[in-house]
Amino acid sequence: MVSVKRQGRPVVIIHNRVSKSNSELPLPNGGNCVVRPDSNPQFDTSTVRLCFSSPVHLESTIEYNMATQTPHKSWTSTPLHINPDDYVIQHERASSDRLQVPVTLIRHKSISLASHIGTCERRR
Repeated sequence: MVSVKRQGRPVVIIHNRVSKSNSELPLPNGGNCVVRPDSNPQFDTSTVRLCFSSPVHLESTIEYNMATQTPHKSWTSTPLHINPDDYVIQHERASSDRLQVPVTLIRHKSISLASHIGTCERRR
């Protein structure tokens, strides 16, 4: 298992030593998260635990079955009174001189970002 970044987002790649093939694990929230390995209670197992967090999820632990590459169990904690499904996480790039700066935007699904862009530009 290898955890890498692709265009600023995490990707977890599983290498099958028998078939010599690589595949990616599906990540929660469309990959809008931070990934870190977690400890397994058993050493001789075909599962691996990964922890995920995002701006709208405090921490989730997902146990993946490495043989089938599917989630087996999961535990999630979220801030009180917040439904993560009500929010959208967007990754954009803002221009600054000659640089492209990555920006993470979090908004409620009911708010249209397009309707506020003109307002922000007029204030400049």
